[in-house]
Amino acid sequence: KILTERGIVFYLRVDLDAQYDRVHTFRNRPLLNTSNAKQVLKQMTILREPLYQKVAQFVIDTNHLSVFQVVAEIQEILRSKFNYN
Repeated sequence: KILTERGIVFYLRVDLDAQYDRVHTFRNRPLLNTSNAKQVLKQMTILREPLYQKVAQFVIDTNHLSVFQVVAEIQEILRSKFNYN
């Protein structure tokens, strides 16, 4: 509730394989420093996805987008929906 009252909420959705590819080598993620990191990610997604969907005003599928493309998508939404320049 606080998130939606204070700003615009974007959910940057990514599928399990892409998520795993992006984070499996990071050592600063304690929950993923296990032999079953992909399963942990899956369980986290199952728990968190409904919350993200409920809170987000905009959902962007980031599977095949670069960081720059995601930023451009967010900027376009802000310009078109909220007249942000």
